[in-house]
Amino acid sequence: MTGLSVILTFSVNLAGFSVIAAVASHAAFNTVSRWLAGLLAGVEPRAQISMVTLLALIGLGTALLLVAMTKGRLACAQQVS
Repeated sequence: MTGLSVILTFSVNLAGFSVIAAVASHAAFNTVSRWLAGLLAGVEPRAQISMVTLLALIGLGTALLLVAMTKGRLACAQQVS
């Protein structure tokens, strides 16, 4: 959930705090997660790790990459005074 919240925060900040961006990002996550669940049904990874854990680690890795690339600002254009 932490990785997902960072990714969704980045997308909303990048779109200028648009509600439509938040709704679209959330819908995209729901669609992709259900698509991946159907695609990967019955598939076991070679490592002894569950598919849910693997996807959570991928999300967290993506979030860490976004934080590193944006130096923690997550595309926030407004400066706090």
